[in-house]
Amino acid sequence: PYLTAAEPFYRKETWIAGVKRDRLAAPAPTARYIEDACAQLRYVEGDLPWFQFSMASSLLLLGLPDAGWEYLQAGLHGVYGLGVFSEVRYDFGLGVANAPFMGGTGAYLSAIASLFVNSTIWDNAVRVLDVLPLHLQRRSVSFTDFRSLNGARVSAAYAPTAITVDIDTAIPRPVILGIPIRLRGVPLRLTCAGQPVPAVPAADGKTLTVEVPAGATRIELTEDHATAFDVVLFEEKA
Repeated sequence: PYLTAAEPFYRKETWIAGVKRDRLAAPAPTARYIEDACAQLRYVEGDLPWFQFSMASSLLLLGLPDAGWEYLQAGLHGVYGLGVFSEVRYDFGLGVANAPFMGGTGAYLSAIASLFVNSTIWDNAVRVLDVLPLHLQRRSVSFTDFRSLNGARVSAAYAPTAITVDIDTAIPRPVILGIPIRLRGVPLRLTCAGQPVPAVPAADGKTLTVEVPAGATRIELTEDHATAFDVVLFEEKA
């Protein structure tokens, strides 16, 4: 819904906190929203934490992790209490509205899950750690028992030099695995259920695909220290 133009469906002379506004007649976005968008990437609905988190999920699914990370961080300004968010950011002067707003918490958890495990209902592939933003690629990350939309249960531990994934699935399926940042461009050692399998990165060098059988399987990706680098020597003649 956030990738297409939309128009307000109601008309009110008075909106929240006594702000005079005719939503159908007024140009959108208003000056306040434009200023905020230019400064902090919050755009038209910048005062709604749940919107920020939903945008983060959408951008991660589109393969834009750093933009998604910006929205995720922006939504954290709507924290209302321990583990909950307000519907509207209180510092925007529009009133807190519904607080705690559990829809914001759900949207936040969905965005966090989208950082680590993604899938669709249209195929059996599961994408694991392939859209980590740069902020996280140089850090260690782990999670346990995330369930993909198409039915796999996934746990993983990521470091810049190695990744381990445990996946439990009722059917065979491809796993699209993000390659840790310090393993890109080096010889790779990939094992699936303890058995070596060919590690063939995608054209962009950022992911590779592993076919896993039904049941519980462990995937491990590290640097292959037994294989020498391919070296190309260029010499300039005098």
